[in-house]
Amino acid sequence: MSPLIRCPPVGGSISRKYSAVFGPGVRSFEVLRRSPWPSRSIPCLVLMLAAVLPGAGHVALRDAARGLAFAFFVVFFSVITYMTAPPDRSFIGRHAGGIFVWALSIPDAYRRARIRTVMARKS
Repeated sequence: MSPLIRCPPVGGSISRKYSAVFGPGVRSFEVLRRSPWPSRSIPCLVLMLAAVLPGAGHVALRDAARGLAFAFFVVFFSVITYMTAPPDRSFIGRHAGGIFVWALSIPDAYRRARIRTVMARKS
């Protein structure tokens, strides 16, 4: 017998360990809905964390891979822009690529926190 249980409506799979915890026949989206984390997600706190440090808002939402990816690309594009910008440019002009990616990560983290909060209130 396979160690994974297929979830026909969703297509995802839940291991037998979690199947024993959540009950047989539980769909993967129901497991996410039962998680206690989204109800504690405070969008304003996530927004402040994302504004202070790139990727920190995503890490607070327990999406560390996405947060670290944003942090990596902030550094990467800052270095690329710094190397290609003329030396007489301002600090912001020399790091514009990284600042742009950082600016994109702020509303993304807030939006994800807000969606989790709304979904937690509905369930």
